[in-house]
Amino acid sequence: MHVMSDLSRKALAAASNVTAQKQQVIRYIAAGLINTIAGFIAYTGMIVLAGAPFWAANMAALLVGIIVGFALARNFVFKANETPFQASIGKYITTICGQFLLSTALIGLLIQWNLGPIIAYIIVLPVIIILSFALQRNWVFGVRPHKSVESQI
Repeated sequence: MHVMSDLSRKALAAASNVTAQKQQVIRYIAAGLINTIAGFIAYTGMIVLAGAPFWAANMAALLVGIIVGFALARNFVFKANETPFQASIGKYITTICGQFLLSTALIGLLIQWNLGPIIAYIIVLPVIIILSFALQRNWVFGVRPHKSVESQI
C-alpha cells in the first residue's frame, strides 16, 4: 500500500508540475503579447513618424520592452516577488542588452538580404522571444513553476 501511495503522490506531483509549467508558458505568452504590441508600436512609430533608422527604432522598442517586460515577468509570469529586485533587474537588463545586440545584428543581416526593416523585425522576434523565456526563467528570476504537490504533502 505504501508503494502505491508513493507512486500516486509522484504521479500527482508530476501532473501538477506539468500544469504549472503550462500555466507559466501561457502567462509568458500573454505578457509577451502585451510587451510585443508595446514594442512594435514604439518601433513602427519611430520608423514611420520619426524616420528613424532601424537600429534606433529597435532601441526605442527595447526601452519600452524593458519597463513593461520586467514588471510583467517579475510579477505576473514568474511570480518572483521573493527574488531581490536589485539582483533580478541587473540580470534582466544584461539579458535585454544581449537581446538587443543579437536582434540588431539579425535585423541588419536580413535588411542586407533586401528585406524591409519591419518585416526583418517580425522575423527576428520569435527567436528573441524563445531565448528570453529561457534566460528569464533559468537565470534572471531563477524560478520554476510552483512547488510540486509532492513537496507540499
